[in-house]
Amino acid sequence: MTNSVAVAFKSIREARGLTQEELAEVLGVTAGHIGMIEQGRARPSYEVMDKFVSIYKFDANILFDNDGYEDETISADLVQTVRNMNPEIKQMLKIYNSTVDQLSSDYTELLKNPE
Repeated sequence: MTNSVAVAFKSIREARGLTQEELAEVLGVTAGHIGMIEQGRARPSYEVMDKFVSIYKFDANILFDNDGYEDETISADLVQTVRNMNPEIKQMLKIYNSTVDQLSSDYTELLKNPE
């Protein structure tokens, strides 16, 4: 099963020249788990995804492109994770979200009215 999480993990790992073992060590999981994620047979926890995004600095939205993370249990876990974040990180997420919304709006407007 191919999904955006699997593709993101593998392509970002390879772009950084890392082995599965090296990425696993950085993220605090096993190389076997990384392999299963890359094959689409396992999903990383939100904590592992957060660490992955934070360390390798990429747009986290690619991880949520139609991968079934709409599951109510997972959504509840995500809400709880956000509630437990420190206020500074929550504020950064709000700013990030606002910035992405504004850029998206600006881009859409630019497409409608090219100069």
